[in-house]
Amino acid sequence: MAIKDLRNINWNNLNLTSTGMIPKYSNDKVFMKLSTYNETAGFYGEEPEYEELAYKIGEILGLNIVEVEVEEALIQYNNKEYKTLVAISPNFNRSGNSIPIENFCEINRIDSKDLLFDDKFRADLSKIMEYDFLINNIDRHGRNIEVMDNKIAPIFDNSLSMFSKMPDNALNQVLFEVYTANNFIGYPNLLDNLKLIDNGIDLNIDIDKFYEIVELWGLKYNKSDRRIQFIKNLINFRYNKLKSIFKENKLEWR
Repeated sequence: MAIKDLRNINWNNLNLTSTGMIPKYSNDKVFMKLSTYNETAGFYGEEPEYEELAYKIGEILGLNIVEVEVEEALIQYNNKEYKTLVAISPNFNRSGNSIPIENFCEINRIDSKDLLFDDKFRADLSKIMEYDFLINNIDRHGRNIEVMDNKIAPIFDNSLSMFSKMPDNALNQVLFEVYTANNFIGYPNLLDNLKLIDNGIDLNIDIDKFYEIVELWGLKYNKSDRRIQFIKNLINFRYNKLKSIFKENKLEWR
């Protein structure tokens, strides 16, 4: 992996619509995101790696999802130089007309759940909820779903998925049925959210397609065999769960 020189970028003084603990940068062409940082450890998170894997899974599902390319880069941050990974995406909001969904609801004086009964939004939100269930994305808050041109913008910000913050020795199959999440729309539970939606994704995809990208990702980032197998098993479990809930594309809650 060639090292990209990004030392000219000022990550400290950002003018972005989203906020968070992770340094970000955008211009009219790209959006870039680093990983978790503190002054003692430097950049130590794995957010760019998981953004890439989540993107590739979303691509298999045929979702309208922001492309993610991960590069190793030299950066300047807090007057120090670091070599770290950066997630680089096209800036879909180059026109500046995309707003966080919590702002959209506030401006239009509507409850977030009402969006699920609006034909302009229901199909895309259903897909997002299924996708988050599949990859266990636990942080679909009100600022990482956006509305653009009166429809849901491409999916972005998926790094808190697949139990990315869990250490290897804590990964086990009990987690497959842990669904607690920070959801702006619906319930604080990924499974319960499926009660609110229609099936919107293709549930006839060969599971081996998911396995292949997980294995390639694990090899690229030197992940443990335990983590690679855990993610494969998680996706298999959740994918089959989706199939049982949306039998023949109709909601059959069980």
